[in-house]
Amino acid sequence: MSHTGQERRRHQRIGVQARAIVYAADRKLDCVAYNLSESGVLLLPPARARAGLALRVNLGIPGLPEWITANAVLVREGEFMGRYAWGVRFTQLTPHSGSLLRSFIRRTLRGETEDPQMSEAAQSLLATDVDYGSQGSGSHSGVTP
Repeated sequence: MSHTGQERRRHQRIGVQARAIVYAADRKLDCVAYNLSESGVLLLPPARARAGLALRVNLGIPGLPEWITANAVLVREGEFMGRYAWGVRFTQLTPHSGSLLRSFIRRTLRGETEDPQMSEAAQSLLATDVDYGSQGSGSHSGVTP
């Protein structure tokens, strides 16, 4: 997962620090989303897996009033900046989740940090710290701790 030379990407990525709950086979994994685009996300997972694994990804992005939910596939795995990471491509977003994601990315690229329609109360709830240290339990041949 090294990033050398120019990369060809359809969608621009943005840096995020967000909670991601990932369902891989019969496991629930608490991950950190490191960067994000309209077509996928880079995750820092607590377990190893092989490319091709089907995933269900739920992203809790600070500044959004609800979780983004997507079906996805693990397209690559390996080291990224000294940490084990998964490159994940979204295969299906609901229209609502897709709209939330596109709007969030556009606002972030413009330098806007908050949704102007979100109440102050909702923003303060989303600003609370999240513990990313918990791991899912159980085992499956596609995902290993």
